[in-house]
Amino acid sequence: MGVSTLEVKSPVSGQIRKLSFAETLRMSDAGILDPRERVELVDGVLVTMSPESLLHVLVVRSINGLMSLHYPWPNFEIRVQTTFPLGEYHYRVPDLAIARRVDQWLTPTDLVLMVEVAQTSLTRDLVEKAAAYAEWGASTFWVVDIPQRRVVVFSDRGPHRYETVRTVEAAGLLDLPDIGSRLAVADILPTPPETVQ
Repeated sequence: MGVSTLEVKSPVSGQIRKLSFAETLRMSDAGILDPRERVELVDGVLVTMSPESLLHVLVVRSINGLMSLHYPWPNFEIRVQTTFPLGEYHYRVPDLAIARRVDQWLTPTDLVLMVEVAQTSLTRDLVEKAAAYAEWGASTFWVVDIPQRRVVVFSDRGPHRYETVRTVEAAGLLDLPDIGSRLAVADILPTPPETVQ
């Protein structure tokens, strides 16, 4: 399950001591990690996430509201910006994860769709997170590219990467996995990026 695309260089000789997902949970419970702190665990190293802009918040809100209509409770659930364990030394905090409702950490068989909203994190989302989610087992992954007003759709997962990557522009429609419905990209990005910071 190891997804290692982050190279850590240390001026001190010796091995880097990796943190495990379980250890980061204990650190959070002990108050060492502030629950408001935006970090992810990448190959045993805590990595700071970009701060959210207002536009990012509004786009996540739009997707959450629309997806709740297509994937209604109690058969489905939408987890918004919650910890998502991918392995012993990895967790991510995706903007949204749509899944069949379960009362546990999600597994690839529970997951319907993973979504990241990118404003300043586009390269990381398209490369590092796409590789991490593919290796973990997410069947479909979207990157909502705010500046370009498009959605990059990753599907047909292979062992370590997605075999199909396509771009759906603002005027296009997105196929919603498992339910046979479609969603307009323009509905996800209702506000032109120049008007909200």
